[in-house]
Amino acid sequence: MPSSVPVIDLTPWRDGDEQARSAVAAEVDAALRSVGFFLLTGHGVPDDLRAQVRTQARSFFALPEETKQRYAVTVAGRGWLPPGVEANGYAEGTQTPPDQKESFAVGADQQTGDPEVDGYWFQPNVYPSEVPGLRPAVVAYLQQMRALADELLVLCAAALGLEPDFFTRHTGHATHTMNINWYPPMTIARIQTSAPSPSSTASRAAAACRSGPSRTAGRTPLTSRARSRSTPATCSPAGAAHAGSPTATASCRPRPRPRTRTWSRSSTSTKPTTMP
Repeated sequence: MPSSVPVIDLTPWRDGDEQARSAVAAEVDAALRSVGFFLLTGHGVPDDLRAQVRTQARSFFALPEETKQRYAVTVAGRGWLPPGVEANGYAEGTQTPPDQKESFAVGADQQTGDPEVDGYWFQPNVYPSEVPGLRPAVVAYLQQMRALADELLVLCAAALGLEPDFFTRHTGHATHTMNINWYPPMTIARIQTSAPSPSSTASRAAAACRSGPSRTAGRTPLTSRARSRSTPATCSPAGAAHAGSPTATASCRPRPRPRTRTWSRSSTSTKPTTMP
């Protein structure tokens, strides 16, 4: 078994001949059989698009708390998730304090016409009027990531020797979501009591693209996730990045939705992470 997660260049898959595409599919097959994950380069998501999302998100998180409160939601909602609303450590059954990050959540909003389905999976996105540039940046980024997610599913099908649309034929109305996260410095970290509603869901696949930590002095990192809950569990691509380069990862495991609980007031520390 390899000692590290393999890095696979998607360029030959996109621009090469049949032999080059087969070679990339073989790399994916080997990575998912051994490590279960891989990092992608050459995925085509523009650096400047990720930079736009970062810039606009910083403007939103810099707004006064009373302004952001107008867009406040709990887990699974669309809008601002204040500090303390999520406790991701509990996804592994660990009793942990709530996360002190702030998040801005968006997702698929093309409704099906079924109120019960649409009310949970296809809620309308809410964008702050105070930061008009956030919506176009996020929409453009999600379009890129949605296309990349489907391309990874085609790649996984090729790795398994299946028809190209074996997975994508089931993802025409995907329920992808994305959280843009801000981890404030400990000097302003706040502790809040949250009461998210318990929930569970089927497997989902993820796609995201991250860049390395901001090098600007005095700034704290942002992170972003893009997820698709309707992708088949057989092969679930996910996004990540390393060392500041545009990369993406894939995993071949079902991802159950994290459970949530009501958390009491307590304290915790946060670690800087990275964003698209």
